[in-house]
Order: sequence, then structure tokens, then C-alpha cells
Amino acid sequence: MTISVQEYKNGSLAMTEITMEQGRVKAKFLNYGITMSSLMVDGVEVCLGFDDPLDYPDLNSPYFGQIIGRLCNRTKNGRFSLGGKEYQLPINNGPNSLHGGLKGLSKVYWNYQIISQEPPQVEFEYASNDLDDGYPGTVTFKCSWTLENMELQFTTEAQVVDAQESCANVTVHPYFNLSGFASPTVAEHVVDMDVTSVMKMDENQIPTGELLTERDRPEMFLKNQKIGDKLPSVKEFRGYDHYYFGKSIKVTCPRTRIQLQATFSYPGFQFYTGNWLDESLKAKRVHNKYQPYAGFCIEPSYPPNSINMPQFRDKVILKKGEKQINSITYKFSKDNQ
Repeated sequence: MTISVQEYKNGSLAMTEITMEQGRVKAKFLNYGITMSSLMVDGVEVCLGFDDPLDYPDLNSPYFGQIIGRLCNRTKNGRFSLGGKEYQLPINNGPNSLHGGLKGLSKVYWNYQIISQEPPQVEFEYASNDLDDGYPGTVTFKCSWTLENMELQFTTEAQVVDAQESCANVTVHPYFNLSGFASPTVAEHVVDMDVTSVMKMDENQIPTGELLTERDRPEMFLKNQKIGDKLPSVKEFRGYDHYYFGKSIKVTCPRTRIQLQATFSYPGFQFYTGNWLDESLKAKRVHNKYQPYAGFCIEPSYPPNSINMPQFRDKVILKKGEKQINSITYKFSKDNQ
């Protein structure tokens, strides 16, 4: 089996789940927020979330497995200017707008089509209308997931169709625990970052513009080290929730020996250790319950608040007639294999 489709319905609520399978990897995605609802590697469930696909719209999910945008991460005060006009986004994270606003790209239904059975590939499409969540212009998004040779590749394409300019900074938000919850936290996971610097953040997690190196903040840089070794030293934001400039990041679970390497077209990634997860969240049966640090996220993207930073602003502005195309690859393997 390569791709199969299953429908779920309860009253007026309906959902489609697409299963992609090849070799030792089996991934499931919903047409709601392109949610990665399950990811099995060698029979181990490594992705946090809910068992029932119909729970995702109703429960207060911390973006489990979902696509996030138009502007992912934090936008300072939810404000930006474009084309001489000021725009206000919903405020949903302290004084900021987080992950696109109240609805964004994660809390909507996407059209989908199966592109290929071998390798398994599914394309999703959604048109975000002018002033959805306060954003200017209608923007069409085409995103695809491809599974090949134990690699999950995500590609995203954004294009404005009815305005001279708009903006986009899109990524995905799966939470991983490579132990399959044989360990309830990821403290024992070993991380190797191929990075040059990390962005200094203010108290509201907005970049100050200053870049810090390993000499400045050694606890922020994991070089073949366990997350738990340095986590207690990261005082702000309860743990790792920072943007790094670099080429890749590799995470290994010593217990299962499952290894995940992320590479991407973006200049860097947000590394998050599930600092705000708690037991009030419904968990998959095989995971029992969630708690802080139950999973980690690797969110490749342009930096937070890029739309308001002169050095990155052009990267997230969409001009009419142009396409913004990016890719993220999660490669799985077994350590020492």
C-alpha cells in the first residue's frame, strides 16, 4: 500500500485522512490544516497528537502537526505595513500575533489531490482571501508531502493573485518524540545542530536583531549533546524556543536509535522543546499523557517578525506575478545503520 484515504464524520463535522506508506515509514495527514496526525517509523509512533482526527478542530491543540502561516511564529504587536498601509493581525500570544492569527492556515480545510502513488505524494491547495486574519490580498498556497527512501519532504508555494503585494512565511509544526513515549520527555534525545548563531529575543520572544554565538550563550548550542544536559540552563521561555541560523539539525533517540535529520531551503529554524505542553491535553493512547518537554519541534522558516525587520522583510513579501517556493526534508534512519 502506498496511499489510502479514509473519511471521518460526526454530525456536521467531517474530515479526510490520507495515509502514505513506503517501507519503514507510514505517515498520515488530514485535509484540516494539513495536520500530520500520525508518523510511524519502524512501527514506533513518533508524532504527538490526537487519536481521533475529529478532535483537531474542537480541542485546543498546540498546533500539533499543522501547517502554520500566513506568517508563522510571532509578529510584533500583530502589526506591519505594506504598500503604504498598516495592517493589524489578531493578538493571540501576549502582545503578539502567533502562527498566522486565530485561523491562519492551520484551522481551515484544504483541497487535496494524489499526485503519485510511488513515491507517495499528495498536494494540498488553499486560497486565503483578502483580509483573512487581517492579511492583505488573496494568496493561493500549494503544499505537498512526498515520502521516499525514509524521507518526508514538504514543499510550499505561495502566490498573491489579486494585489500588488502580500506576505508569507510558512512552515510545519509536528511535535516529535523518537522514543515513541518509552521516555515521557525528550530530555535524553541527543541533538547535533549545524548552526552559526541564535537570535537574541526580548521578553515577548521578538528578535532584538542581535545574533549570539556559542561563545556568548554556550547553553543554547547543542553539539551532539542531550537536550536535558543544558535545558535547566535555558532560563527564558521555560526552555528552548529560539531561532537558529544554520544548515541542518539532527536528533537521535538513544533508546530506539531512531534518528531524524532536518534540512531545508530556509536560512534557519525554530527549535522548540514543548515547554508549554501539559497533562490537560488529550494524548494518543500509546502516549498515555503529555507533559512539558514531551516532544520537540523543528520549524524551518524565515526568522520571527521578518515582516518588520529590514534585513529579512524582502524574503517574506510576495509580489504579484512571483512565487515563493521553499522546502523542508525530515530524513529518518537508525543510528549506526
